[in-house]
Amino acid sequence: MKTSKAFFLFGYALFMAVFAGIFSLVWYHWPLPAPDIFYRPWQLSVILVVVFGVSFLVSFSRREKAGSPSLNRYLAGSAVRAAGVLAVVLPVAYLCLETKQQRVALVLCVLFFYLLSMMYYLVWSVWAARKNERPG
Repeated sequence: MKTSKAFFLFGYALFMAVFAGIFSLVWYHWPLPAPDIFYRPWQLSVILVVVFGVSFLVSFSRREKAGSPSLNRYLAGSAVRAAGVLAVVLPVAYLCLETKQQRVALVLCVLFFYLLSMMYYLVWSVWAARKNERPG
């Protein structure tokens, strides 16, 4: 399982690095002036990848007999994701950003990162479950 965790986290970091590069290029070459989100696109990418990576590391379930410990680990990962997202969005939105457009842009960027991260986690989980079902 340890190798599987490392492989997952490496794949996740690689997947998000590619997305962060694309996100940064699109942001800087946007034809209209992009709204200020306080963070630079690459900074926001790094912060969120670290937050979500830690939450995935916490939420990986161990092979245990009872279902409760797995649920507790999943909920702990969800709590880390929620706390990380709130720490990224709330202080900046209320203390540093002046317009509603800037706040909405920040929330949409964070939401998109969250959706991509959870999509990767879901695909990985389905792939790992299918791999474990195969005989041999």
